[in-house]
Amino acid sequence: MKRRMLYLIVFLAFSPLLLAQEPVVGLWVVRNTLTDSTRINTMLETAYHLGFTDLFVQVRGRGDAYYTSRWEPRAESLATDFDPLYYLLHHPLRKHFRIHAWVNVFYVWSQNTPPGSARHVVNQYPDWLERPANAVQPSSFRGLWKTFRNEEGLYLSPHVKAAQLHLLRIIQDIITHYTVDGIHLDYIRYGGSQFGFHPEGVRQFQSLFHLDPTQLQFSKTTRKTSQSVPYEVVLDRWARFLQAQLTRFVWRVHQVVKKHNPRVILSAAVKPDVSLARWRYYQDWGRWLTEGLIDLALPMNYTADTRTFLYRINQMLQTLPPDKIIMGVSLFNQPATEALNKIVLVEQIPLKGVVLFSYNQIKNNAVIQELLKDHLTREYSHETGNSRPEGQ
Repeated sequence: MKRRMLYLIVFLAFSPLLLAQEPVVGLWVVRNTLTDSTRINTMLETAYHLGFTDLFVQVRGRGDAYYTSRWEPRAESLATDFDPLYYLLHHPLRKHFRIHAWVNVFYVWSQNTPPGSARHVVNQYPDWLERPANAVQPSSFRGLWKTFRNEEGLYLSPHVKAAQLHLLRIIQDIITHYTVDGIHLDYIRYGGSQFGFHPEGVRQFQSLFHLDPTQLQFSKTTRKTSQSVPYEVVLDRWARFLQAQLTRFVWRVHQVVKKHNPRVILSAAVKPDVSLARWRYYQDWGRWLTEGLIDLALPMNYTADTRTFLYRINQMLQTLPPDKIIMGVSLFNQPATEALNKIVLVEQIPLKGVVLFSYNQIKNNAVIQELLKDHLTREYSHETGNSRPEGQ
């Protein structure tokens, strides 16, 4: 009964005209599929036969390039004469899809050994890396890994203007030399609430508020500061400062992309809990969406629990435009039938569409392929034409 009430509320709240829009059926394609032409051929053929409309193709993984880049080293897994992005964009099946260049933004390294290329940003500019409070700049990679990483790895700091410029150049390079339909931002966030304390950001905050954020204690049991201003006030100002830093960078990305071509779609993969995204990762993606800084948000709603899945969607729809949200569904942590059930649930809500993570789970799984083919080709067929869907 509660589930039916949720659907009723959603349908009454939004115009039926939204349902008439062509839905997006997207697929995230991780970079290990781009290492040679055979894998790309198989991926495109599979995506076409299953009825996908949009491919989010990872061309920047960990500070390396799966294309010909002016600014970053070539991915080590690529042959020297192969450009995966160029090959994909000139493939005969390309006309059936919108191709989004998926860029991992601030997340740049995930191994406990240093990058092999001297050109890699971690080797060239270790002082650009984000860090926890009061961390001293190490003199070796081993020190960086021990001191600066979160549970995933190393991140660039949004506070560092040179790092921002480097990232903007990467995006400019892609949209200038490749006819992509979209730029897709991932890891467009801080590494967590313990991070954001790059000295440049601390200096900026101190200049604005005359407060020292490094004295904040994030322990659940100890919330004290030696400053006269109450802890909650300092923490709130610090959180909003970090949000603003990130939002300004997203605005700069928007300016670069739209100045080059207003029809290029700017999207972002985001944390699925709107509040948690904003206050733990300082990713204020609801603001980005409502202010038009991004065209589409792709919440990574990767829970296997249906109740949590629906709760997050309902939370989003309280304040955010549904026609700008493509809901992410995971294939890696639940049975294929459960993933399909979530796809069906999304189809009953007036969102922009659905996107699946990822092709890696589809490529060698006949059960998933059969289920998706039966459903997606019935709901969304390519019979409307031979060319890819219109961009925004």
